Amino acid sequence: MKNHTADNLMFLRKSYPNIYENIRNKQYDPEIVRIARNRGDQIVLQLADEQGRFHFMYSKYDVEVEIERWLQSIEDEVKNAHHILFFGLGLGYHLRAFIHKYPNKKIYIYEPDANILMAAIECVDLRDILKHKQVNVFALGQDDHTLLNFVKAIYDTIKGSITTIILPAYRRIHAEPIKRLQETISRFSLSYQENLRTMAALQLNWAENIILNMEKVMNSYSFAPMKDSLRGIPAVVVGSGPSLDMEIEWLRKLKNKVLIIAAGSSIQGLLYNGIKPDLVVSMDPKPNNLEIFNKISDYSIPFLFIPNIYAAISDKEWELMVHAIFSNDELSKYWLKGLGPDIAPPEFIVSSTVSGTAIQAAIYMGCSEIVMIGQDYSYPEERYYARGVNHRDNEELEGKVSKADMYVENVSGGLNKTSKQMHVLKTDIEAIFQILDYKEAYNASKIGAKINHTKIKTLEDLYYENQHVSYEEGWFHRLLIERLVPYSENNRRMLEKRIVKLKKNVEELKKTAERVKKHLGSAAYIQQERTTKDWLMQFDVLWDRFINHELQNHIYKFFLYFEYNYVSRYWTEIQLEKDLRTKINQIVKYSNVILDSFLRVTEVLEFNLETLTNKLELKG
Repeated sequence: MKNHTADNLMFLRKSYPNIYENIRNKQYDPEIVRIARNRGDQIVLQLADEQGRFHFMYSKYDVEVEIERWLQSIEDEVKNAHHILFFGLGLGYHLRAFIHKYPNKKIYIYEPDANILMAAIECVDLRDILKHKQVNVFALGQDDHTLLNFVKAIYDTIKGSITTIILPAYRRIHAEPIKRLQETISRFSLSYQENLRTMAALQLNWAENIILNMEKVMNSYSFAPMKDSLRGIPAVVVGSGPSLDMEIEWLRKLKNKVLIIAAGSSIQGLLYNGIKPDLVVSMDPKPNNLEIFNKISDYSIPFLFIPNIYAAISDKEWELMVHAIFSNDELSKYWLKGLGPDIAPPEFIVSSTVSGTAIQAAIYMGCSEIVMIGQDYSYPEERYYARGVNHRDNEELEGKVSKADMYVENVSGGLNKTSKQMHVLKTDIEAIFQILDYKEAYNASKIGAKINHTKIKTLEDLYYENQHVSYEEGWFHRLLIERLVPYSENNRRMLEKRIVKLKKNVEELKKTAERVKKHLGSAAYIQQERTTKDWLMQFDVLWDRFINHELQNHIYKFFLYFEYNYVSRYWTEIQLEKDLRTKINQIVKYSNVILDSFLRVTEVLEFNLETLTNKLELKG
């Protein structure tokens, strides 16, 4: 039997480097999987059950007959589907036959078992099927991060729905990974679409706020020096849900025994009850977020912000401001690159709920456990907020609760009324604990929704665990002062120069976009075939100049994520279109989706960069 390991690994190293790094210098466990031949002398695998007995993964007699029957059994399921999720690669036999029978379907492969893949790498040549044009995504592993990235990659690619095909042997041996993948897809599908809509709706807010907050970033402190500064200290992350009212006295007793973080609007509920948190976190880019902070009077609380926050909030007279950035904020990363690791702001996973940002701040500081209160993600007792949280109109909130038509399991095993928006927020929190693999997360709510990846712990329990701990008033504020470091003059000059360069580059790219736009407009006047070909050649040159400009990857693919995501689903088909007139019409249609949004965002960037450079008195 020929050993294909070297050829397969060389291919994986080039085409799937993450999978290569996962399995390089490893071998399959012969106590779990064996390479064998069946009675038809075909190479197959044998897998061990829980008792250590080995069973054939493929037919003992004839693999080809087995696969032919399998293809017949799935025909009705897949014949009208464009996108196929293959659960299980095995030795690639099913996939190869599927590609041969269905040459136009897009395929996404998930192999949960590294032992099976490593055995396959040794005994069969996988290169031809894994590099096939129909294979769009290939993922290996059962960890949460791999699952989420795999599902995200699918949703970034597909148009319409996807059909899942589970190889027969995998139904027997991998029931739990199948369940977890299905649950991940179910949770992700709703939040993904909602997040895309949110990004599209807020792209102009983000563009304006990130630029205007550049001054505040330079004049505040990076959160970086707080890394692991609170090891051994619990954190309570406070949300605005009704359960806060029930636990407020225990929270009062926990003051100066644990770290208390106010997530967004919960600052109102805490101050209403006379509790001053150690840290307040905010990241919402919408103007109505300002109402939260217009209705408080204490700005001495340390304030952690993300640069996309509505700029008028960071303009408040905060006594001490610190900042981190979201991992998808390419503009801030582009502007801040070059800062040393000791001062570069930490990158947090983007979250649709401020509690997600507050939780990541606690994890970043090394808190020994995180206990959440007020994160109810539902409407317990037909209520929206805790007492004292009053930045939104009561009639509006009552309307939202009365119209809610979904239900979610609560911590007591009953059901709470909820909404799609609340479901998305809950899913985001669960994803953060899942991705960061944080095990000491607790939910103290007695009435809120059940939150996956958390355990139950009341604030009373937390108090008695820490009753002998006592920190002096203002302890966390003093710790911040001790550890935080302002940006040096050299760093400030570098950042100011980059603002000037950014302004020039935006103006330059806008001119390129306008030339592309003008060329698209000329498509209506094309008459002859030769002119058509010339038009396409000229478009390719102009589009390449526009789409490969450095600001595209660094800035615009962040702000225009929705548009690029949408257009990319059609672009490959456009390139393959044979009818030139149809091809041009499609190019005009989908290029304008990007260009129109580009020009809209650029107008906001230009105006606010001009405002910023004038305020900072920058020349160039």
